[in-house]
Amino acid sequence: MNDIANNTPNPQPLARVVNLLDPSRNVIYGMTHEQATEIVAAGEPEAVRKIDGHFALVGVNGTNVRLARTIGKLMRYFIAKRVPPTDTAAFAEHVASAIRPYNTAGLCNPERHNMYSFTGAL
Repeated sequence: MNDIANNTPNPQPLARVVNLLDPSRNVIYGMTHEQATEIVAAGEPEAVRKIDGHFALVGVNGTNVRLARTIGKLMRYFIAKRVPPTDTAAFAEHVASAIRPYNTAGLCNPERHNMYSFTGAL
């Protein structure tokens, strides 16, 4: 089995970061949004604490991605991993074999597209 099915770590740097946060919703005093983002990217907690206002920021420095937000701002994030089709098939088989003993009612039958439609990888 591969690393996905066995839950073993396989550290790989991020290839791309997509920031969907709207900067116009931030209220930052004494500096620009870009300056605040650079502070977050630098990774110095004391400097981040000095950012005055209400914000949700994503700072990227090489392969390091840092998130900072104030209590009044929501931030949702997720990490998606692209995997080869062979890994995807192995992962689907791993999930199917884990579910199989509990599938007494046939609800997890892949031909019926019940449970398997909610299982996948990018």
